[in-house]
Amino acid sequence: MMRRPPRSTLSSSSAASDVYKRQQLMQLSGELEAAQVAVQIEWLLHCRVPLIRFVEPGAGKRFDLTVGLLGSAETTSWMRRELDHSPACRPLCLVLKQLLWVNELHEPFSGGVGGFCAVCLVAAFLRPIPLRAHWDLDCLLLRLLKHYAFEFDFWRWAVSPARMDGKCAKTELSISKSIQVLGIEDPLCTGRD
Repeated sequence: MMRRPPRSTLSSSSAASDVYKRQQLMQLSGELEAAQVAVQIEWLLHCRVPLIRFVEPGAGKRFDLTVGLLGSAETTSWMRRELDHSPACRPLCLVLKQLLWVNELHEPFSGGVGGFCAVCLVAAFLRPIPLRAHWDLDCLLLRLLKHYAFEFDFWRWAVSPARMDGKCAKTELSISKSIQVLGIEDPLCTGRD
């Protein structure tokens, strides 16, 4: 059964682009439901990039599907490369995502840290550390948490998984006006920082 957003969300904006996004979501939701690949469908129109959240009925896994975002395949390929680049990246990402989920900080559209952001944080943290075959993962996890909790200057720096030192000055990014927020340089397209 499809769950649509509250009426106020649907009718609050009269802009043509919002109407088009809503039409795209309606069409995609209908196709997913008709193909019986999705249940519990929700539209999330208030996000920067509209998405559909649904549950796959066979395994019961939850998915977020973005709508209208260019470069999704490239982003997925980049994430896979990063997860495979260092033996420590995948387990650190999994633990970080679990910590975020347990503390209800995993929803990007409500101010949390999503999967892409988590991979960026871990990749940027690991970038200056030499690769080794065997890692002491508990020590690395503590170093990761300490790094972002106490050592990383979020007022001055942005996380940059593409740079060798894992950071760049916030003034170099398109987010430099909002210095209070976590800044992450998009490794594929700097215009989407």
